[in-house]
Amino acid sequence: YWSLIASQWTLVALAAFVLARGGRSFADLGQTLGAWPRVTIGIGAGLLALFAVLSVFTTRQLRVANASDLPPRMRRAGKILPRNESERAWFVGVALTAGVCEEILYRGFLPWWIAGLTGSVGLGFGLSAIVFGLGHAYQGRGGVIVTGLLGACFGGIAWGLRSLVPGQVLHVAIDLVNGIAVGRTLERVQAAPPAPMPADV
Repeated sequence: YWSLIASQWTLVALAAFVLARGGRSFADLGQTLGAWPRVTIGIGAGLLALFAVLSVFTTRQLRVANASDLPPRMRRAGKILPRNESERAWFVGVALTAGVCEEILYRGFLPWWIAGLTGSVGLGFGLSAIVFGLGHAYQGRGGVIVTGLLGACFGGIAWGLRSLVPGQVLHVAIDLVNGIAVGRTLERVQAAPPAPMPADV
């Protein structure tokens, strides 16, 4: 996990360097509460509350799920999900890093860089959502589609509020809760004894 954390913060540092050379900072990309801080905080809190409610149902289902109940993208993602207490401790750092850094890179730096080349902010956010989805190709086609759509939603939040903060908070929550919950499920089903073969009639 340390390599994932180090690589993402290195990319953020490079993005900061590029911005600084142009006399800009992450605040110019939305690393603030935007023009309407109360609205930004309210919408962020609402999204987080909605995710919390949905997570209650999701985690309940995962507690009783079998390996075959998990979609292929979850089983593929299991390669990087925590399976024990030590890995779960490291995974907190992974979730925090992914939530903060990926929003800066995919909803901050990349869309506006593309917009500078094409003159279209909408195209910048659209292409960055595609790149974000492709970055999760290890989860298979389903994972690419789901994360691409999620990236488009995060892009809409950042573009509409002119702030990366709500997306960062929600991104951290999604990665942390779902990553640990799915990881626990995979740990449980892999430790379970195989089902007995049916007796011959």
